Amino acid sequence: MALLIWIFLAVLAGVLVPGPGLFLKRVSVVGPAVFLIFLFTGRNLEPKSFLEAARNVRGLVMALVSINLVCPVLAFALARALGLGQGGYAGLMVVATAPTTLASGIIISVSAGGSAPLAILITLAASLAGVFIQPFNLKLFLSVGRSVDLAAVPLLVKLFAVMVVPTSIGIYLNRRVGSPGRWMAFLSEEGPKALIALIVYTAVSTALERLLEPRAVLLGIIGAALALHSAVLLINYGAGRIFGLAEPEHKSFTIVTSQKTLPLTLFICLNHLAHLPLAPIAPLAYHLFQIPLDSVVAHLWKRGSRSAGHPRANG
Repeated sequence: MALLIWIFLAVLAGVLVPGPGLFLKRVSVVGPAVFLIFLFTGRNLEPKSFLEAARNVRGLVMALVSINLVCPVLAFALARALGLGQGGYAGLMVVATAPTTLASGIIISVSAGGSAPLAILITLAASLAGVFIQPFNLKLFLSVGRSVDLAAVPLLVKLFAVMVVPTSIGIYLNRRVGSPGRWMAFLSEEGPKALIALIVYTAVSTALERLLEPRAVLLGIIGAALALHSAVLLINYGAGRIFGLAEPEHKSFTIVTSQKTLPLTLFICLNHLAHLPLAPIAPLAYHLFQIPLDSVVAHLWKRGSRSAGHPRANG
């Protein structure tokens, strides 16, 4: 929940004091911020987690299909049904084609009694695959839906630079240096939250002038983001049941696969879709919904599992 507080404060600051955010956009602070977030992510990864997670092949294949096919197609249908304009449509498709979150999906699914190895595997594989798949997937849906032009190859190169490179450096440092000291551990935990807040602040400050759009336009985009996340959760839950995933794997598959990374989506909106100021609205709305909604789902699912495992005696 601490991340939600960071994001709320960043949104509030962006609305009340947008000037510095506009400056941060001009000096291109978002790219370096995303680089540092993934560096911290790699620093916190245990190399052995790759080997432990690699056993859950079926759950991984299902997750990659959901992330890279089911979610984009669903978002495309939602946007067409709601008649979203270019900015709203582009932002929703950026979210839909994006990989999973880096941490919250793992934390929430494990809190529900999910499989940590599968949660880690989905997160790592989706992030790596997303570098190569998302640029072309996004270009396809943008060109078909609202004739939004996007250069896929330059985007791929930038995603590789801000995701794969820093994560690899972080993993290398983790192996060479070992466990971080107390202050470095604190920085590794809180640093990414502050950097995400910085990106959100920049995005809100940049989009502020368009936040005065008719209320129906903004509500349509926010509603589409909420509907997309809710629908993906339900579809993933049903798929896990249909394909017979064990309960721990089912929980991790459902929750982790339904979440989307905020830093990467805002990076794309601010750097590659800057001519569409409304594009960041859908990623922000999706992220603000996914953490509290999925936390409630995890709590209810865990409580339901306990009740099923310990039925009350009939009296």
